[in-house]
This record gives sequence, C-alpha cells and structure tokens, in this order.
Amino acid sequence: MRGEPVLVLPSSVARHLIGPHAGPWGTLHIKYDKPQELQLIVGATFKGENGFIEQGGFLGSHRSRYADITTDLGVWYRVSPDLQGVWQDLVNRDAAVAPDFFKTLVPQGWIAPPVLGTQIVLTAAVIDGTPLWRAWCVQANQVAPADLIYLDEELDIYDPLRGLWPLDDLAQVHATIIGLGSLGAPTALALAAYGVRHLTLIDPDRLQQHNLIRHVLDASHIGRFKVSGIEELITARFPDVTVLPLALDVIDAADKVRPILRESTIILGATDGVAPRQAINHLACWAQKPLVQAAILDSGGIGEIIRVRPGEGTGCLTCLRDRLREEDLIEPERSIDLGYGTGFIHRPMTAVGGDIALVGQFAAKVVVATILEACGHDDLRLPADHAVIGLRPVPGLEGPFDVCAGEIRWSEVGPHRPECPDCGELVDPSVATPRAGVES
Repeated sequence: MRGEPVLVLPSSVARHLIGPHAGPWGTLHIKYDKPQELQLIVGATFKGENGFIEQGGFLGSHRSRYADITTDLGVWYRVSPDLQGVWQDLVNRDAAVAPDFFKTLVPQGWIAPPVLGTQIVLTAAVIDGTPLWRAWCVQANQVAPADLIYLDEELDIYDPLRGLWPLDDLAQVHATIIGLGSLGAPTALALAAYGVRHLTLIDPDRLQQHNLIRHVLDASHIGRFKVSGIEELITARFPDVTVLPLALDVIDAADKVRPILRESTIILGATDGVAPRQAINHLACWAQKPLVQAAILDSGGIGEIIRVRPGEGTGCLTCLRDRLREEDLIEPERSIDLGYGTGFIHRPMTAVGGDIALVGQFAAKVVVATILEACGHDDLRLPADHAVIGLRPVPGLEGPFDVCAGEIRWSEVGPHRPECPDCGELVDPSVATPRAGVES
C-alpha cells in the first residue's frame, strides 16, 4: 500500500544529493506540514554531518514554508537501480516488503527505523546519467512506497504544451489589454495561460471593496492599482511572462497610449463605459492594429465580443453601431455609463463574477484565434467578427442580441464605411477625440 505523507523534492536539493561530494547516505531536513500531510525536503546532511538547507526560490514561496524543520524523520541513500525497480513493482501490486529485505538493497549507512512511527526514506539511483528518485515509508514491520513529487525548478511552465499547442507563434506576441476590471483581469490571465509572453496592462483604477465579488483580486489588494495586482498574479503563475503595468486612463493619457499600441501585436479592450470603448476603437484603427472589444451589456444580460481588423475591409465598433441604428435595432449600451447604482436612472450592474469571467476568457480565445489564424492555423478561424453571448438575457431584445442563456451568436460587423471617423479617412491623432455622447 502507498505510504503517507507525500514528499516534495525540489531540484535545488536533489542536485546536492547526487553531486560528486555527496557520499552514499545522510539524513534529511524536512518541513512537515501536518494538516496537508506534506513533507518538503529542504536540505540534507552527508553521513549525518555537514548539512545544508536550501532557501529562497520555490521553497521560499511555498505555502508550507512556515512549517517547522525536522531532522529526525528522514534518511536518504544512494542505491542500485534494482531497488528503484522494486518500488515500481510494489506500487503495481499495492504491496510492501519486510525491512530486512529492504536493508539488503541499501549498500551503506543503514539506519534502523523507529519501533513506533515511520521513517521517511529517499533513495537515489543514477541510470544512464539520469537520476531516478523514489520515496519510502519505513516502519518496524514493513516498507511501503510513498508518493514523491519531484520539482524541476528550471523547467519552463509551458513545456507540457510544447508540440501540442503553437507556443512559438505566441511567444513573441505583445498583447495590450486596456481595462483590468472584472472583465479584463480574467482575460489577461487566460492570455498568459495560452502562451502569450508579453502583456501590457492599462487601467487607472484602484481596487475597491465593491469590486471583490467579481474581481480576481482579493481584499489584500484594496486601494492598490488593479494593474499592479494582476501583474503579480500573472508573474507568480507564469514567471516567464513579461508584464508591464501602466496606471493610465486611455482618454486622458491617449498621447502615452498611442506609441504603446503602435508596438503591440493586438489590442484587447475591456473597459466600462461608452467613451473609453470609443477611444480604444479610434486608437486601434489609428495604430492599424487588430482589436478585440469585450463588454457586458444590459445590466449583465449579455456579453459582447467585437473584433476589428483595420485594413481588411471590415468595419469597426463605430461602423457596427451606426448600422444597428440605421436598421432600428436595439442599442444595448444606452445606460452603460451610469456606473454601479448611480445616475439619473438607477441601473445597477447585476452581472455575476462567473458570467463576467466567462466573457473575459472567451475574449482571450478570440484574441489568440486572431493571432494564430494570421500565422496559418486555419483550424482556429472564427465564424465572424461579432459574437453575442447569452448570460441572463432580457426578453424582447432585437437583432443579434436576442439570444438565449448560454447561446453564442456570431454575425458580421459589416463593411468598412469610408465616412467612419475611426476606421475611415484617418484624422490627426493629436486633436482627435471620441465623439461625446454617442454610444459605442
């Protein structure tokens, strides 16, 4: 039977145990997190002397790092490959062996297990230049295999996807996300999970208490810039992703945002309000960069994704809204600027966090599909450029917005309009501003 607890062996500790000066055996320094039944191997001795303890890196950030270090629980041995094969055989048969038999396969330094209790044993064998590690629970009457997690601290977190997902096509992509609220934050995390390695985050807002029910950040970030908190989340989870957090307002600091968008591969807009969405649409068209706009509309009733591809003959956000008005279809954003329960007409935001995260992650999928389709991955071609997602739809909506809960309806944005102030004939960006009072 498999023994408990589970052991974690970081590569920073393991390399000492197989080094040229390691010797054949020693004792282990272990942090024992009893509630988790977890033992972190943080160091060792050689023949019981000249010990070391690794700190920092993985061990310095692990949630069990504050557990007490014990020096009387564990022993390590260098053994022959035969004993490692015995471990696998016992696992396959859910069996154990007698301590006397186990002792015969330990060439040096045997330390008898306690009469009561368990001794943790780590064995190492080098096979064709590669170390093979096994863990054991040794008791007075039996020796059973134990679970061991070997952590390669230098392994790229994306390596399990290599060959299965086009990581190389995404590694050099620079995505700029404008708006890191409850919608943009899960989008940013999803882009990192897809393998986008360069992210710029733009949002001037700080985390407020009312954000907590929907936002991925917790109360420890209250008062801090949202972009700073999301940067920490991403870099902790994906250390090879480069994140640039900028606490900028896309309208007030448009002069600073423009050069960033020029250097971006793709832009993702996830802001609240009409004016910021219009500004992002205008600036993306000016920069001639693909844009994905994500929004939660009609008090949380529907999600919307709009893809803008300047220079490809299709329209932009403004073109779409103008066409919907001309066709007498509903304008779902008629009161989007009223905020949380404020304004002349009370329209509180009722979207729940799960719905918002769903739309954000779907927006990330659209971003990645847009990038990979341009790289020749035809299997990721999207049906169209406008998607409406049913969350808690309000009965009576018209046009593309009359969806059922859980439905995704694709439609075309429509053709590019030469008279469009955003994607038509470009205006001087130094004086251009969003059209005040016009819903995006």
